[in-house]
Amino acid sequence: VPFQHPTNLRSTLCAARPASPPTNRSVADRGEMRLPSVVTAGWLAVILCCFVLVASAADEECSGSPNSTPFSMVNLIERKRDGRELTTAEINAMVQKFTSGEVPEYQITAMLMAIYFRGMTEAETAALTIAFTNSGDRMDLSSLGIPAADKHSTGGVGDKVSLVLAPLASSCGLAVPMMSGRSLGHTGGTLNKLEAIPGMRTNLSSSEILSQLSDIGVAVFGATSTIAPVDKKVYRLRDQTGTTKSLSLITSSIMSKKIAEGTKSLVLDVKSGRGALLSKVEECIELAQSMVKAGEEAAVRSVALITDMSQPLGEAVGNWVEVQEAIAVMHGAGPSDVRTLVVEECAQMLLLSGLASSLQQARGMANANLDNGKAFEKFKAMVQAQGGDVAAVVSPEKVPPAAHVRSVRVATGGFVAAIDALRVAEIGHRLAGGGAAAEADGKAGVLVRKKVGERVEDGGEVAVLLGSDKEGVEREVEAMLGVFEIQPTAPLQEHVPTLISYIVTAAGAKEWGEYLREAGL
Repeated sequence: VPFQHPTNLRSTLCAARPASPPTNRSVADRGEMRLPSVVTAGWLAVILCCFVLVASAADEECSGSPNSTPFSMVNLIERKRDGRELTTAEINAMVQKFTSGEVPEYQITAMLMAIYFRGMTEAETAALTIAFTNSGDRMDLSSLGIPAADKHSTGGVGDKVSLVLAPLASSCGLAVPMMSGRSLGHTGGTLNKLEAIPGMRTNLSSSEILSQLSDIGVAVFGATSTIAPVDKKVYRLRDQTGTTKSLSLITSSIMSKKIAEGTKSLVLDVKSGRGALLSKVEECIELAQSMVKAGEEAAVRSVALITDMSQPLGEAVGNWVEVQEAIAVMHGAGPSDVRTLVVEECAQMLLLSGLASSLQQARGMANANLDNGKAFEKFKAMVQAQGGDVAAVVSPEKVPPAAHVRSVRVATGGFVAAIDALRVAEIGHRLAGGGAAAEADGKAGVLVRKKVGERVEDGGEVAVLLGSDKEGVEREVEAMLGVFEIQPTAPLQEHVPTLISYIVTAAGAKEWGEYLREAGL
């Protein structure tokens, strides 16, 4: 191997740095040095140390001038791997350099894994959230002249709350720019549900969003390409590396987009149970506290509710059937658990924004606008503004249903002791075709007719399956029966899921019942 002076070798290493992980090539292809067998282990160690020192010097030389603190992604990975805290400046530099392409994906992947196992402090999480936010644009809603508020859910089964909450909160006097997501894993996506309305657009530009908010006060849309763009790149890597459940990474992903949205108040719905992202209430409280603190650090008043997802929310699970159920709620009907959650979350939005001075007043405003039709009028206006077929939402019963509808009945009745929300979601996914969201059957789904604690008679209906493929629908009947646990006696009250278990504010977590008692309710 020709001898190179260390200075020249350093320059060579700097110039030859790979932009992507090295491929598996042969020794001959790589031009590696074959050492004679007479070289001892001691000499080999000395030679390897020399190469490490030169590579380290190259890392520093590539990073900037000798008078500035050198940036070394390897160093940051090693420190986080060892459980040490990164500074705000280091996190900012890492995100900026990844956004610009200076830091390759394989190094960010290593950092994600280190964060997954070692976690991040509150300060690190807040810094990462703001760095993600600053990777793109921030919307300025000050010209609207009214308070702006939003809500985010961590996702669940049958969670159609946003479809009702956005127009309801707007009808109560708030501007509601609700940036929403698509189906992820077993959880349904608000955008997929809205797009089940013929012609409905959700890919709005920033100017369209601001114009619509100015005109009617509400818009539900997908993340734009300029809002926290680095999060899209990082999320893809998280999904590919099994690091999606890191609380710090979840926080930064959710909160960066919500902060960039420009609202000053945010309600978080953190689901717990088998049908949720996190199954344990303790984990949900920890995530809620992390997100609330990140919001408060960015001057966004935030509160979180810990809500149940051990059984589906409402009856409908599926895109079009959930839209139908949301419309029923906006007409003063629909399942009681959906309405209750909508009202409580709307009340928190009104309290945070200062449009109500008490929980009782806020609840009253929300209930009134569900019953008097104002929420539905806002919904119609939003559908029309975003290109949707208003006739379809005014008369949803006239929209042709799924081609095949199958009632599911139990042979022996009793009391429902449990419903597996995750399995319900999986059945619904298969009925819709099990493919990409764009290819899914929007009218397919499941109607869960019974809740935990309710009685079902012999031969009674527990569910309805809907789909375009008759054989596919029939195949899911047995699976659907297996979702329900039926027992001869009523379950104890403590075994019946509580819809809202905790409220989390900047001051900490509090049991929902205690919060209501303190509010005099």
